[in-house]
Amino acid sequence: MTYVLIQWVSERKWDVYPISCIEDASVGYRLYTDKKCIGELRGTVVNVRWDKHKEPEPATLLDVGKQQRLELKRADLVRNSGADITPTATDLSNPEQVDIGSGVMVEEAQVENLKRSCPGNPGKLARGLLRIVFSAKEMKGKSLFGRKCNAKKEQEAKEGLDPVRVKAVIGYTVSSLNADPVRVKTSLSTMLAREVAPKQSQEPLEVEHLP
Repeated sequence: MTYVLIQWVSERKWDVYPISCIEDASVGYRLYTDKKCIGELRGTVVNVRWDKHKEPEPATLLDVGKQQRLELKRADLVRNSGADITPTATDLSNPEQVDIGSGVMVEEAQVENLKRSCPGNPGKLARGLLRIVFSAKEMKGKSLFGRKCNAKKEQEAKEGLDPVRVKAVIGYTVSSLNADPVRVKTSLSTMLAREVAPKQSQEPLEVEHLP
């Protein structure tokens, strides 16, 4: 699991969060796939969604890596600043949260309810998880990977969803139900196409070309 060390712009306070909390998906994806890019991104101000029920707030990127190492570094920063060392959000163990992959946190009760409602149905589980980790606003007009539609190749490709969260949903579904990843991707891509398709339309669904 990958985390980032940040300093809030609004106050002299440091915290450690999963990279999935970074609102800009492109920044989170770069840090997840190439941790060396922190050399370029260090000092960059990004919006961090520290609470899913509240608006994200700006913070400065300081480092990326394992949680334990970053917590030690955070403690050093706090100690050197003379401030009190208080637990960060990631220090407070929350039994109601479960990591479905890549630091993407989901309420454990939601995951268990999904599993009970769709035993042996990978497509339904994946679709349910996608609706949990993405809001309706985030999914509107988007595709799974940002690829062109098979039926309408002349059209521009729709913007893809945050790849870190998408990968987590697919990976969790595949590992939980020993599912075929291609079928899971197809189910999710079709769901997104149906979200934007006009009701009773005779046009083919704009399902993207899957990797």
